[in-house]
Amino acid sequence: MKIQDQMQSFFLRNKWVLPLCFLTSATLTVMGIAICLARGFSDLQNTFTFSVGADVFSMLVCTVLLYSCIQDKEGASMHTRTFVLLIMMTNCVLFSDLCCWMLQGEAALRTLVLVVNVFSFTNAACLLYCFWQYVFNSLNLKENRIMRGCDLVLNILMVPTIIACLLNFVYPLYFRVSHTGEYHREPAFMWSQTYLAIGLVFVMIGFFLSKVPMRERIVTMSFVLIPIANQLLTRYKFGLTTQYAAMTVSIVLIYARVFAQRQKRLASTQKELSMASGIQAAMLPSDFPAFPDRNDFDIYASMTPAKEVGGDFYDFFLIDDDHLAMVIADVSGKGVPAALFMMMSRIMIKNFAMMGYSPADLLEQTNTAICMNNTKDMFVTVWYGVMEISTGKVTAANAGHEYPIVRKANGSFELMRDKHGFVLGGMEDMTYRQYDFELEKGAALFLYTDGVAEATDAENRMFGVDRMLAALNADASAPPKKLIENMKSEVDRFVGDADQFDDLTMLAVSR
Repeated sequence: MKIQDQMQSFFLRNKWVLPLCFLTSATLTVMGIAICLARGFSDLQNTFTFSVGADVFSMLVCTVLLYSCIQDKEGASMHTRTFVLLIMMTNCVLFSDLCCWMLQGEAALRTLVLVVNVFSFTNAACLLYCFWQYVFNSLNLKENRIMRGCDLVLNILMVPTIIACLLNFVYPLYFRVSHTGEYHREPAFMWSQTYLAIGLVFVMIGFFLSKVPMRERIVTMSFVLIPIANQLLTRYKFGLTTQYAAMTVSIVLIYARVFAQRQKRLASTQKELSMASGIQAAMLPSDFPAFPDRNDFDIYASMTPAKEVGGDFYDFFLIDDDHLAMVIADVSGKGVPAALFMMMSRIMIKNFAMMGYSPADLLEQTNTAICMNNTKDMFVTVWYGVMEISTGKVTAANAGHEYPIVRKANGSFELMRDKHGFVLGGMEDMTYRQYDFELEKGAALFLYTDGVAEATDAENRMFGVDRMLAALNADASAPPKKLIENMKSEVDRFVGDADQFDDLTMLAVSR
């Protein structure tokens, strides 16, 4: 596995990476401020004071951006995480630059001056590597063979580059620190820029080979262009060393671009989900009264998805003039995958019902059809029943769904503990048993999904079956529409301000 693949696997698998980056950045910022307060600015040149102030301000900006990133719901993406590493390494470079200027010339702290300068050289190499990884991911260069070769070269060169930086602890390769604590460059200093130069060349190649929009490439390249412009305008004219602080301007621009892209994608996704929600709602019976020319039974149903689209569904239709089919089901999972699985299951069930299959045979046929192409191992619980309207006899079968609730004429609602079979799509070659019961005139049947019974309040308490029965029996003789409205009101009152965890789907029928 390549190094960037190992990084991606590590970052996506460990959720503590982003908080650790933020804590590291915040710690360095606090330490930088503490060093400035302890050292003071009384004997520093004005240009150095300005440079240190720019470093501290930039570190604060980086820390705020890191906090924003860890609050991001899309923080698990590799794109976001490489950006986080880039921000953290920029903060490390700012911290080392601050320390180098604040400790310069402190003879008593000569060893510490040596350490912070080695830290600065090492950070510069790591910063370039993090920037490369961000460019490699954000500009989609992974599919380009030339860029993969560049990535391999940088991965290989990273090791000797870091070793060469660490050698300065024992041998003055790139710089030396005199006995007075003064930093001096050595003749081999220019070689320390080799890795940076190679990396920037590779970045420029990637800039021209990338197929992403030009404005995105320019914003990404501002991480290099802004510090270079800063060097030309300030260091050689005023002696300021604020090129690292200038990098935070680029980071803010990149963050703004990422945020704008995300908002654009979110708006597009919301539009598509709204359309999908409308399509899903149109597939379910929603015109009530459903059979205005029939006065021998009354039926009503509703579905309130937890997300824009849901995995629950209900259905009812006349097989012939004397037989009413009723279905209520709950697909595993939520969102778009569950909605697609839901529509496929609903179509299968209705097709088999119109072909005249009994409830038990219908569930067997549907299970077989689902298992044939169930590559995602999804499943659906289903209660399916057929009522003979003239007699009230109901023949039903249950594939792992919730128990139905029945009210006899002039009675109260009670839970019917019917025979359960296995869920559809869970295992091939399953058989199901059907059973009969009677809905006499004045009786009612209430069907629901687990989102009703398992609705949870802010204290993590569930609504439960007992509250369901109490809500139904509060007005037991109410028509189906009123029964469902009463139940929905009770669930909403119980849940309060807590988020809806699951779809709420209900169906009621009375004779």
